[in-house]
Amino acid sequence: AKVYKRKLKKAGIKVIAIKQETTDDPMGNFIEGIFELIDQYESETNGFHTLRGMKENARKGYCNGATAPYRYKRVKVLDERGNEKTKLKINPTEAETVRLIFHLYSNGDTGNRLMGSKQVAMYLNEHGYRRRSGQKWSTQSVLSILSNSTYAGTYYFNKRDSKTGKPKPKSEWIPIQVPAIIDKIEFEKVQTIITKRDPRKTPPSVLG
Repeated sequence: AKVYKRKLKKAGIKVIAIKQETTDDPMGNFIEGIFELIDQYESETNGFHTLRGMKENARKGYCNGATAPYRYKRVKVLDERGNEKTKLKINPTEAETVRLIFHLYSNGDTGNRLMGSKQVAMYLNEHGYRRRSGQKWSTQSVLSILSNSTYAGTYYFNKRDSKTGKPKPKSEWIPIQVPAIIDKIEFEKVQTIITKRDPRKTPPSVLG
């Protein structure tokens, strides 16, 4: 905030705070700095308590956030105190796409032709399947489905820092059990295939 105030001051514009008015002198600047520290403290404290409440919500099996993972939908339920909460429910009209992606990747098409994530994306696009946004499938979007444990029944909350977007340590993730679209055995099978096909671990000549 101080940076913008200095820029405005250079332009001849005086900033006046209605709730925290200070004088335009060294003492006023000092007091203003204290006000800014208090505002920052209150903001961080509110954020801390909000996150703590969301973590507790997740530990009880309820979901936070506004957007449900692909092929799920949010439904309202009441907790033991009668408060409205949110849980994830399978969207039956869309779940078949997820099952198809896993099947194609692990078993191939009708001719038993092995398919990588790129071939799966091409198959989906050629047969008219589209992502939730309406966009075509890409190699990365297919892999994001294949590697998402939500489809095997475990959705994780608190995986990333809400401010920086950076991943958090796995020890801070909070698992939430949700209805599974894919059997856990099939999910683990696909994770093994992904690892084997990873070009960073397997020479290109072996991948074929």
